[in-house]
Amino acid sequence: MSRSLAYARGGNPPELIKAFHWHRRQWDYWDIVKGNARVVLVDLRPDSPTKGKTQVVIAGQNSPKMIAIPPLVAHGYQGLDLQDVLLCYYVTEPYDPQQPDEGRIPWNDPRIAFDWSIENI
Repeated sequence: MSRSLAYARGGNPPELIKAFHWHRRQWDYWDIVKGNARVVLVDLRPDSPTKGKTQVVIAGQNSPKMIAIPPLVAHGYQGLDLQDVLLCYYVTEPYDPQQPDEGRIPWNDPRIAFDWSIENI
């Protein structure tokens, strides 16, 4: 298992959205160690009973948790306050630039149609 860090600068209002990407083989394990974020998961697994469903997890300093993200689950996040977000993530597969194990979906893709507004969080 390898580990990496991701950093997102806080804003006023928080507007940074890092979404969506997914992996074919790799599991991700996310731990937001600074700041707070809304993590959005979308099940793309063809035989899953939750295929096409969205799950939202609030995580970070105010709500610490480890988030396990299986293969074929698209994921992204958005900072929720003025504080920067520091995300520590562990992955089960090393990155191979010759054969990338990921796909991307725009944050505003109409097939997902996730409402990223933060007025009522």
